[in-house]
Amino acid sequence: MRAGPAMIRPLSILAFGVGALILLVVAVLYVARGLQLRDPLRLSFAIIALGFAVALAYETAAITTGVDPTISAIVADEFARHPGVYLAIFLPLMLLAGGLSAHFTLRAPRPEGWLVVTGALVAYLGGAGLVARLGLGP
Repeated sequence: MRAGPAMIRPLSILAFGVGALILLVVAVLYVARGLQLRDPLRLSFAIIALGFAVALAYETAAITTGVDPTISAIVADEFARHPGVYLAIFLPLMLLAGGLSAHFTLRAPRPEGWLVVTGALVAYLGGAGLVARLGLGP
């Protein structure tokens, strides 16, 4: 089942819009908890989540209104032009992000760290499978 062009736009709007809302809620929760505990790390995570929420909100608005270029188009064009350079930057960043996530998760005082790592892996593979199944990729 491949999504036709008529389905890709609404699915993209839905995915980016829901993602933006989720990240906005996460940012608000991190701010509230960070202020309560006076924890600069939580406040830093709130800023990061808010930044990603703004990016996804822009992408949602750009796709909805037809504004060009979208973030997705910029990234796709750059990757097509310079795949080696893009991968040389992107892969180490993803490796670092994954390593830090595993480090902080597994350093938690609870033994459920494996569950979070497994959940992240399932979400990653599930997302990739969904994109492939619906034909949203290249």
